[in-house]
Amino acid sequence: MFGLRGMYFTDIVALKDAEFKHNDFNTKDPYLDIFNDGEKYIIHRRVKTKNSANDDLIIRLDKTIPYLISQTKRLFEITHKGRGIISENPLALFDYDLTDNIKHKNIWDVYGRRVKKLLGYSYQTARKTYNTFATELEVSNTIRDILLGHAPQSINERHYINRRTIKISEKVQQAHTEILEDFKFDDLASLLYLKMLFYVTDDDKKDARELIKKVVSKD
Repeated sequence: MFGLRGMYFTDIVALKDAEFKHNDFNTKDPYLDIFNDGEKYIIHRRVKTKNSANDDLIIRLDKTIPYLISQTKRLFEITHKGRGIISENPLALFDYDLTDNIKHKNIWDVYGRRVKKLLGYSYQTARKTYNTFATELEVSNTIRDILLGHAPQSINERHYINRRTIKISEKVQQAHTEILEDFKFDDLASLLYLKMLFYVTDDDKKDARELIKKVVSKD
């Protein structure tokens, strides 16, 4: 959730509808052309602001995020076997109707309670922490709002600032990179991924050998 800019439960589920891009943005649009840089991205509209004028989030998929999604899905296939809610989309966890509030609540509540009991935090902490790191790095209010998918806050920004320029887009991506680096996201995500491998098959563990070498070398 932190690596995806503090997504909430609903946003994680809505990844099934996100658009995946890899060097195939519309090059006729200079705003999008900067993203044809060899990196992988998802274009995601926050569920909370789906019907508002908020901009879509263009989030770079750092190498550890697909690993975490894939491994989390394998674990969910064990804990949710036979429920038919696992997404076939390689970059999504679940595929169910978000308007089914009972199903949504049943799926997530048990994890929310356990995380709260174990760590004393809620899942929403990821979003707060992401915003806190951005603030500590002195990321401007405008860039923070874009990172988090917030609408313009002031009248001046709503009517007189174009948030879709090349320089602003570059600042957004730079800020995202700096936040992840300051949080040590890659190292923590790699360690989490290795921990998750204890609960899957030996064949899966073989796939992580290169990642283990990288983590050990960093230590």
